[in-house]
Amino acid sequence: MEKLFGSILGPVMRVIYNFCGNYGLSIVLFTIFTKLIMYYWTRKSHISSAKMSKLTPKLNQLRKQYANNQEKLLEEQQKLYKEEGYNQFSGCTTLLIQFPILFGVLDVVYRPLTHIVKLSKTLISEATEILSTVFIKEGKSGYDANLAQYADELEKFGISASNLKNRPELELIKLSNNEELCNSIFGEKFAEFFTKVNEFGTTNTFLGIDLSQTPTFKPESWNAAAIALAMIPILSGLVQIVMTLYTQHRQKKNNPDAMQGMGCMNVMLYTMPLFSVYLALTFPAGVGFYWLCSSLFSFLITIFLYVYYTPKRIDVIIEKDKIKAKNKKPSRFEAMLEEQRKLLEAQNGVSSNRNLGDDEKKMSRSELQAYNRKLINDARKRMAEKYGDDYEED
Repeated sequence: MEKLFGSILGPVMRVIYNFCGNYGLSIVLFTIFTKLIMYYWTRKSHISSAKMSKLTPKLNQLRKQYANNQEKLLEEQQKLYKEEGYNQFSGCTTLLIQFPILFGVLDVVYRPLTHIVKLSKTLISEATEILSTVFIKEGKSGYDANLAQYADELEKFGISASNLKNRPELELIKLSNNEELCNSIFGEKFAEFFTKVNEFGTTNTFLGIDLSQTPTFKPESWNAAAIALAMIPILSGLVQIVMTLYTQHRQKKNNPDAMQGMGCMNVMLYTMPLFSVYLALTFPAGVGFYWLCSSLFSFLITIFLYVYYTPKRIDVIIEKDKIKAKNKKPSRFEAMLEEQRKLLEAQNGVSSNRNLGDDEKKMSRSELQAYNRKLINDARKRMAEKYGDDYEED
């Protein structure tokens, strides 16, 4: 999936890079572009969350009222959602749309040689395979003594077998900084290939920070470059924590009831930024820099949404959605649910409380049961014909 969406977003990143000629700036502009694409669904998700906050008191009342009747509770909840024009699946739709885009973005960031430099996939694959051979231990299939001697030197560069497996193109960019080592391992065949990789690597900076290097809290010396690299994962995690605090503050202010019982969720919200700091320390700085840009722009968008969509604006939107819900015809799914509800009522004997007609009053108990069974079968037949399902009479 990530490669599919990466192939769609890749040309966008290439156009941006060709325009500005700097990979770090390209990431900033590319992040803005993707956030603009996702803004429509981000906005929908925010409004849906705000509407749910407004509904929380009514939902809590229903939960108390029907605490001992879950079936009736679900029915009343669905009725409330319909009256208020609230779609409980809207948040899921937003996530389903955002995740493929996110995977596509990460694919573009992880594979710049494919998407931006447009190098041959065959050459990238061959170079990766040769470099992987360096880490094959003696006695294992594919061991090459001539290549294995360079394993220690590669590890000094932070290039390992696991890194090469997970992000080969970023490792090749890192290696291209050492022309002598590239020539020793690959020979003349890949000279032109690594020249192009290195040319891209020289633009792989932002404000003087080499984004091909991996941040660490244990550098050989704490110079300006090491400090700048270490600040990328720290700032990325810090922005996410601040955004979490801000979001929770606004949600608590708008709806205190909605924040109750969120202990486990709060733990996850604060743990994820710390986990992202850890991940950013294991990837070249370009990946962490993207996460930083993404978190920062997400925070700015979140602030804008909370400032613009005040409780009054949300109330206006809710009222408009109520009017739309009244005039809206039931969807096929809703109609099917209603048919099934009636069918279940008949099967469970709920409909036996209905007023009987004169003819039905004259029926014996067995005749009435047969008549009710016929009504149920007729209802099932209508549903089958309406939705194109198979039907077998009981």
